[in-house]
Amino acid sequence: ALPPGGVVVFYQTDIRRPGEGQVSKAHLVLRAAAEFGEEVVLWWHKIVHFGSVDSPAFSAVQFTHLLCFGRSPAAGGSVDS
Repeated sequence: ALPPGGVVVFYQTDIRRPGEGQVSKAHLVLRAAAEFGEEVVLWWHKIVHFGSVDSPAFSAVQFTHLLCFGRSPAAGGSVDS
């Protein structure tokens, strides 16, 4: 349960599956949050790079998603906190 004024932050790295391609776990989290309707909203989404920008990675992703969710102002949340 997400208490009033509380937030939750997800650190989600995409994965690559043979025959399926890249799977966005951030998308899965966003879909789950949407099931709460307007009660829970995405406050921010950041892309975080790790690894080296000088060498491409063909077998693994080199970034992750940081997603912060909180209660919408209508549901008792506050983006001013």
